[in-house]
Amino acid sequence: MDPNTKYPLCMDGQLACPPEDCGGIPGFYDLVEAIADLNHEQHQELKDWLGDDFDPEAFSVDSVNQMLLPMRRLGKASRK
Repeated sequence: MDPNTKYPLCMDGQLACPPEDCGGIPGFYDLVEAIADLNHEQHQELKDWLGDDFDPEAFSVDSVNQMLLPMRRLGKASRK
């Protein structure tokens, strides 16, 4: 890697990454509200769609940096 190039790197964050097709950031917050409210009309539907292991509070710097790793590799490959 080029030492003069700034590559993406996550240093901190909060909350899980919004799932695909949830409606972006506003949809994510609606989803979080619905799965937290047992009486919400979409609660069970969204829980079924997300699966039991989805935790909207989960965040991992290491996981985010793993997702960014291909960008670092792409940057390196494009300079060859």
